Amino acid sequence: MWNFRQSLTRYANRWPWMAALMLLGACLGWGAARLTPPQYRAAAELYVGLHAYRAPDESNRNPSSYYDFRNLDDFKNWQLEQLDQFVRRDEIVAETLRRLQAADGDWQEVTPAELQAMLAPQWRTVGKWQLTVTAPTARMAEQAAETWRTVTLEALQDALDAAAEVMRLDVEMQAVAGAQAALTRRAALLESARAGLEACTANPSPDASLSAARRWQLQALAAQASAFTPAWQSLLADFPPPDAPEDEALTWCAAALAAVTQEQAALPQEQAALQARFEALDAQYREANAASHGLSRNLSLDGVSSKPVRAQPQRKAGGWMLLGASLGALTALLGWLTALG
Repeated sequence: MWNFRQSLTRYANRWPWMAALMLLGACLGWGAARLTPPQYRAAAELYVGLHAYRAPDESNRNPSSYYDFRNLDDFKNWQLEQLDQFVRRDEIVAETLRRLQAADGDWQEVTPAELQAMLAPQWRTVGKWQLTVTAPTARMAEQAAETWRTVTLEALQDALDAAAEVMRLDVEMQAVAGAQAALTRRAALLESARAGLEACTANPSPDASLSAARRWQLQALAAQASAFTPAWQSLLADFPPPDAPEDEALTWCAAALAAVTQEQAALPQEQAALQARFEALDAQYREANAASHGLSRNLSLDGVSSKPVRAQPQRKAGGWMLLGASLGALTALLGWLTALG
């Protein structure tokens, strides 16, 4: 009568055979790995620096980046993710392949998609990045790594120049927006002063001379409407003295009203000029922002070393040995099951 416990014990006692089969399978796997043509991997190093303390300068670009950074780590992660995507861009891959095909005929049959599959940036944080390339030959891996780094540095410099332009345009746009807001406030003040001056002109005081209350009222209107212009400075210098005749006050009100009217007439043209300037800056901002690809001017990049890139063979012996050992164990198990049958 068959007994599972006895059969298992008998099989366990044959462990040397199982170990021998697993060792044989591992050796066969190692041999298969040695016979298989290896892939070659080359890594071109790239230095990535980031002035994170300038993160508040980038707060206005937050909506365009779709990344909500609230501290320095968020800012760093945002920039590194943007950079990781940047070095993989189709334009960079296409330019890299174009230069490789111009330099070596072995690349003529390679497509952009195939080259894209060979490229892999490796990084953990700021500092040293590695642009790794896995290719069928050592020469192709070295060529691709060097060319990829060169193209990436050139494209990154253009993007960082655009990022600096974005910040310059942002400062100028804020200045124009501030001028627009100041002009809007000025228009409201002039309209209020105009109403007061018209009331003073339409309702002259019955007194023959300018009373203190009347003078304070006119001074308030003058302070409200005055600006640092020659016209207003002249009006303020001609302000009626205490106990001046009422007619002199009316004459001053008429002159002030004329100055307000003249300034109000010029406001629409100034507002239109500021709006046109803002729209022109906004168009330049959008163009520069697209060219920057979300990167910050606070990034700094450079090649780590001028030493030639060297490729290393990548033989996946461990995987082949594990597969061989697994097949050896499976063979031993099948032999035991056959013996049971």
